[in-house]
Amino acid sequence: MKPERLSQALAGTLAILSMISLFYLLSVHALVKAIKDEMIRSHRIELDHTAALIRFSRGEPDNLPSLLKDASEALVLPDKLVVTGADGHELFRSEEAASLSVPPLNGGRTYLFREGYHYLFADAGEGIGLVSAVEHAEVRQAYRPYAMTALALPAAALAVFLAAAAWYARRMIRPVRDMLAVAAGNAGTGMPNRRIGLNEARDAVNGLIQERELLIRGAAEHRAALATLDYMNRLRNLNPDMKESGSIPDADSYLLIVLDFRRRNAGYSEWEADPGHPFVSDMIAAVRRFAETHARDAHAFQIDPMQLVAVLPEADRELVIAALREQLPRWRQSPFAGLELTAVVSERIERRTLLTEAYRQACQIAERNAEQGGFELIEAHSDEESDSGNDDGKRRVPPAVPVTGAGADEMDSLAAFVLDMIRKRYDQDLSLHYLSDLLNMSNTYLSTYIKEKTGKTFSDHLHDVRVRKAQELLVTTNQTIHDIASQVGYVNFSSFNRMFKKHTGLTPGEYRKRQIIRIHKSG
Repeated sequence: MKPERLSQALAGTLAILSMISLFYLLSVHALVKAIKDEMIRSHRIELDHTAALIRFSRGEPDNLPSLLKDASEALVLPDKLVVTGADGHELFRSEEAASLSVPPLNGGRTYLFREGYHYLFADAGEGIGLVSAVEHAEVRQAYRPYAMTALALPAAALAVFLAAAAWYARRMIRPVRDMLAVAAGNAGTGMPNRRIGLNEARDAVNGLIQERELLIRGAAEHRAALATLDYMNRLRNLNPDMKESGSIPDADSYLLIVLDFRRRNAGYSEWEADPGHPFVSDMIAAVRRFAETHARDAHAFQIDPMQLVAVLPEADRELVIAALREQLPRWRQSPFAGLELTAVVSERIERRTLLTEAYRQACQIAERNAEQGGFELIEAHSDEESDSGNDDGKRRVPPAVPVTGAGADEMDSLAAFVLDMIRKRYDQDLSLHYLSDLLNMSNTYLSTYIKEKTGKTFSDHLHDVRVRKAQELLVTTNQTIHDIASQVGYVNFSSFNRMFKKHTGLTPGEYRKRQIIRIHKSG
């Protein structure tokens, strides 16, 4: 190719690449702007919802501060909110807006960006104005991952292209260089020596064997983690729409062992808060060794902070019970030293679909017998065996029945109705104001009544249910944290983060990471 044509080709290629890059940057800019506009729009919806709430309560202007305070506790208001009256004085200011400098409300203005804040204005009627502020840093945090990903894609593509070009050039240049060396009479200098020594060959083989062992070990750990997840979903009847990984073996029967332990002194308070503590790891390892000794494809794992479970496919129940009676005294010394332990052995389970019911009955039996303390082995039996005589001296426990929590009988119908509404509709826009209207009573009276009867406020009960459901979804699903926050009823993601950390001491991301590590360790 002539130099003139080569220059023209390079110039054309650069022009095309420049046009593509410009179009791509414009697309990234449009994406960032769309994300920012959507976030501002969601805050606008929250502010309009608050304005509608104020207009709805226009008949009780004296109760407006109380109404806004209750709504703020229920986290249905924007984080940074200021409400002003007709004469310009403040009627309400949220805690997050304590140090916020609010610009004046000029007529007709609905949006203003100033000093790193996006200010949104709304009119609730009768001279009442609302101002909500969103930090630009929060908006930037929302679109930064998308922008970085969008910019990283062309960089990665360019790196791959350059690497491929270098590899292709090397493949093309090397044969030419070798041929030139042969033509010059120096073929030996251009062709590498492919012979290796015995020691080098042995090291290479040993390296391959070690790599194979690491791969096998990693695959085994992966299968154990999947088995733990499958068994947890099966025993607790979670995620029925999630397809099992096939790690639960098909067997003619299963045997379930539930070990419920409680600490007897303060020496275990450390690992009680940290399931990954070596004490718990030693317990899981001991139970797993016992299970694998008596059944092929047995699996043992931690299902709760104070409970271990072992599933033994096609195991001899009588032999397992006899071995467990011999094992308990040794476990008393280590690793269950200083603990009260209740071990419940289920009956022979004919189908895997019955594992859920067997686990539920075993937990109820363990719960009823936990107060007696000590190291105890209990055999679960059917109705016929429970009614028969105990000639063999073994302790017989009747089938488990539902157990009601203490104090449930003392709770009146009104408080029970409110708690039932929270359990059923926690994922909706449920508020104390809505329930007071539904029950035809004032917000203040209903709030005080719930606190007196249950010991907690309405907001405390609502957040407890939402956070517990979020904890379950973080561990048992692959949904994003944003999706989980929306699914459990939080409109504002920052409010969900704050409330989750208040209840658990961890952010949602930290909680999910710690639970995944715990499941892998227990697997």
